[in-house]
Amino acid sequence: MKKRVVLTIYFITLSFASLFGFEQFEFTIGNEFPLPAALTIPKAQDSFPLVMIIQGSGESGIDNFVGENATIKDLAHGLSRNGIATFRYAKRNGIYPEDFQLFTSETVEKEYLEDSVIAMESVLKVPGVDQIYLLGVSMGGYLLPEIAELLENRFDITFKGMILCASGIANTPAPLVMFEQIRYQMVTTGFSEEQITASRKVWEDISLKKLNEKTVIHPNMTAGYVYRIMASDPYSRLRNTISKVLVIQGEADRINAAKFFMEFKEDFGTEDGENRNFKFVLLPGINHRLMKKEFEDLYSDLLKKGVVDTQIIEIISEWVNNEGVLQQR
Repeated sequence: MKKRVVLTIYFITLSFASLFGFEQFEFTIGNEFPLPAALTIPKAQDSFPLVMIIQGSGESGIDNFVGENATIKDLAHGLSRNGIATFRYAKRNGIYPEDFQLFTSETVEKEYLEDSVIAMESVLKVPGVDQIYLLGVSMGGYLLPEIAELLENRFDITFKGMILCASGIANTPAPLVMFEQIRYQMVTTGFSEEQITASRKVWEDISLKKLNEKTVIHPNMTAGYVYRIMASDPYSRLRNTISKVLVIQGEADRINAAKFFMEFKEDFGTEDGENRNFKFVLLPGINHRLMKKEFEDLYSDLLKKGVVDTQIIEIISEWVNNEGVLQQR
């Protein structure tokens, strides 16, 4: 019954001409688990690059509304105003929450990999696309190198580039990157140092795979889910990629801290901090939602009404439109 309702609501193709120089088409992708999707295409262009967007963790629709902001919609519309087509789609765990009551070692495939294949099948049918880029935000960015490898092998294609936004990719093990968010929340809500140290010990044990994969470490998350994220191993995949890579990070990000970005940059840079395939951009005052930080309280800041900072749209647009080249910043 749930699937019939989704089909009734979404199995309609919508098109509207935008005052901002692009058109948006809304439809569904997939058969077993239909998902809302949206394609934005720049007007008056016969050919264009296309960016397929992979969302972060959470339960969200095509626009990625969190509170009063919509990071994914802002990115899609901003890029298309700059001559770049985009493809975005809803998270399966938001449309079919009954299948995601407990995140296990199998969840990453269901939440990210399977649907990325279905989305790419649609992307490859879009006329006028001359280059394809992948953009991942937060967990979508962390898993993006694995997703890119999967799609390139499945469809025998090569992506021009990958855009990693607030990804948390670092030399530090993923569980300890994840713990930083928990530590920040514990500090701001008044937990003692002893309690914070005890919590860190749990995440250290996870990073060493000391817990049984079925151990529940969060109300709806098992250790196995984190182990699967660790197995994605973006560092190894990025070492072997031939795609250009743009890494964008907000200095005021309190979910995936900027110090992890600096680890990433140090490990993949040359003596001057860059190499020919990787470009790293750290933006002062930008939070995890890619918006200007306004509130000290983490949740007030993430849920406030806002828009993706214009300089992020400009940086990505310049990089894509110049085929992976960005002026020194």
